[in-house]
Amino acid sequence: MSLTDPSPVDQAEAPPPGIGSVVTAILLLAVGGFGCGYGWGGIGLLDGVRDPSVLVQASVAVGMIAWFLGNFVWLGRIIRRRDMGLGIGAAAFLMAGATGLWAIERTAPGNAVLLTLAAVSAGLGALCAVGGIVGARARERAQRVGDHIVRHGFETTAVVSNRGYESLEGTTITVVTFTFRDHHGTQRWVQKPLRQGPRSAVQEGQETRLWFDPERPHDPARIVVDLARDRSTTS
Repeated sequence: MSLTDPSPVDQAEAPPPGIGSVVTAILLLAVGGFGCGYGWGGIGLLDGVRDPSVLVQASVAVGMIAWFLGNFVWLGRIIRRRDMGLGIGAAAFLMAGATGLWAIERTAPGNAVLLTLAAVSAGLGALCAVGGIVGARARERAQRVGDHIVRHGFETTAVVSNRGYESLEGTTITVVTFTFRDHHGTQRWVQKPLRQGPRSAVQEGQETRLWFDPERPHDPARIVVDLARDRSTTS
């Protein structure tokens, strides 16, 4: 294999989703959060008083469906974007949920329980947003370090010594162990998280390219495994 050949990962993995998918996922999660907040908040507000209105019941149904679809898009596609931390999706749902709780509380002002739940949801959403942004920045920094190691580090061949799974029925994240020898001939190993599925599963004994920093060959953060470059994931 030449240095310009596409890696097996490049051939097996689809490119990261575009901004349209990101916007769609965030909108679905936001609609889901608002619907769940408004609907479930309304059911709690009216419990023992009267039956919830059609709007409240519809909000629950629409909210749950939108939440499910948003999670499906976010976890199935957006996770492949290095500039999107997982917390961003949770933040969209929680902060929209807080808005829904506040909106239903406005129909009967003064309900301390709904106001408290809205405040807690908004606070958790803010924390998730910060965590998502920090996680995305960490992924981008790791990408820059990895690119530097590939350009200026020492290249060798690594072998999959533990594939990280017994069987695969669907796409999942596993920790795969790679064994290699450094520039002094010392045998070393490194573990990397990989997203694997039945059609893209790695096998023990499979070879791949590996780059490492010759000054720190023991540091996993400064080791890049070709097979894991596009299938790793960070929250």
